[in-house]
Amino acid sequence: MSDFVICLNAVFPLFIIMAAGYAAKRTGLVNAGEVPRLSAIVFNVFFPVMLFYQIYSSDIDTVIRPRYILFILSTLAAVYAFGFVWVSLTEKNTLKKGVKIQGIYRNNTAAVGLAVMQNLFGDEIGPYMVGVAILVPLMNMLAVITLELFNGRRPDLKELIRRIITNPLIIASVTGILFLLAGIKLPVFLLSGIKMMSNVATPLILFTLGAFFTFGGMKDYTRDLIEINFLKMIFCPALTLLAAYLCGFRGVEYAGILSMFGSSNAVSSFAMTQQIGGDDRLAAYIVVTTSCLSVLTYFLFLYVSKKLGLF
Repeated sequence: MSDFVICLNAVFPLFIIMAAGYAAKRTGLVNAGEVPRLSAIVFNVFFPVMLFYQIYSSDIDTVIRPRYILFILSTLAAVYAFGFVWVSLTEKNTLKKGVKIQGIYRNNTAAVGLAVMQNLFGDEIGPYMVGVAILVPLMNMLAVITLELFNGRRPDLKELIRRIITNPLIIASVTGILFLLAGIKLPVFLLSGIKMMSNVATPLILFTLGAFFTFGGMKDYTRDLIEINFLKMIFCPALTLLAAYLCGFRGVEYAGILSMFGSSNAVSSFAMTQQIGGDDRLAAYIVVTTSCLSVLTYFLFLYVSKKLGLF
């Protein structure tokens, strides 16, 4: 099979599901008012269950790769620091600052990225899932802290800690890692139920993302969206992939780095902005535009990498 077809098969099924979600909303099958509740169910139930299962079912002997984990952590720190400094120097509106920083560093690793990795490698993505287990709680913690800093109110340390320790994605990631490290074995009937919920999660997340799409009023944020989309979807992934190449990562590790740092902005960033504070309209438009642009950029990064034999 040609490299082009392999990459096409990996990326475009995701956007067919998103298109179905958008069509369902446009035709009235899904009411616009139901989308936030559907999103809440996905991100508080199905998403954490999927995250836990993928981590729990990994083979600890083959997925724990210290050098790989160090690279992921270093890259997240570098992208976050870049976004924080860039936005602090270029943006005057306080309510936009936290949203734009989140727009630059936060990725859809456990939905879009996971689906692409499964399409490319099947179930042989243990190292990627461990990376996701590390990135998701860290990205969520950074998002809580960043939005609290720039929501126009004085930061509340107690509330900050409460939001971090009660975040379902953080709880699921930590629990999955602890179960994996401790070698805890779940009963078959319980694990089967968890696996069934996990299988539902990715399509449901993508469908909800499509239903979430809205384009009205986007012109008010044209400059912001061009800036964030360039930095998020082109500039930062290109530098990250160059660094991964120079560090010698290949195969599932290299593709995992691309999927972690080249995917669109996480849908939960909008919900979190609504909860904590910030320009939630801008947050919504960042999710929508990066998701649309990733159809092109994600595919091109994958295709070029595949042609170069990097995975």
